[in-house]
Amino acid sequence: MRRIGLVILSLCLMGCATSSDNSSSSDGSSGDLQRASKSEVAQAVDTHNEQVTDAKDKVICTRETVVGTHFSRRVCRTVRQIEEDRAKARRSFEDTQPGSVGSDG
Repeated sequence: MRRIGLVILSLCLMGCATSSDNSSSSDGSSGDLQRASKSEVAQAVDTHNEQVTDAKDKVICTRETVVGTHFSRRVCRTVRQIEEDRAKARRSFEDTQPGSVGSDG
């Protein structure tokens, strides 16, 4: 049962991470992932979060605005992935600041 929940969660996460160009693979599975309802994703996320023991492996889904548009998309990531993204963004920002270590100016 746990394995089924993880498979469903993986499919939902892949659906959240795919682009919105509606391209589908040869078996048509990508289109199915794009049409996953909010309740299906929420159920898969809840099932996954109940089964994991490490807090950093819990999944959080948010709505993020696509740059250059007024559209938003659902993005599901683990707490660990969110923290890594924040750390990368912070390092990138610090590297561009004048007088920071490693800057050319």
